[in-house]
Amino acid sequence: MAEQPNPFESITERYIQATDQGDPVLWTDVYSDDAVISLPNRPNVVGRKAILEFITEFFSNFDAHMEAVIDETEVFGEIAYGMGHATYKTKEKSEGQSGTSHMRFINILKRDGEGVWRIWRNLYNTYEPD
Repeated sequence: MAEQPNPFESITERYIQATDQGDPVLWTDVYSDDAVISLPNRPNVVGRKAILEFITEFFSNFDAHMEAVIDETEVFGEIAYGMGHATYKTKEKSEGQSGTSHMRFINILKRDGEGVWRIWRNLYNTYEPD
């Protein structure tokens, strides 16, 4: 049996591209309709429509650049998980202030009815690097 391509490679590439371009539609496209984003110190963002609203507001206020590394992945039929870390650099559009966040994340992917892998659950926490 041929080895299946790692679904995280394509999703991570599109996610970074959408972040760097500030494109909320492309950014949201990697999520399933019933996705949940769980961010530190905030309520969960539930569903693709809410995710689009959340990221549209973010991109209206910030330019961003992301670098991500997937440290571990496993695929179990129609579900896959990936764990990794990322650096997120932002710059406010109005004030010009810059910031950098370091995150660890776990993404759970689910294949949709058309066979496309999408993020189903997205959990982040922040940390200070050594």
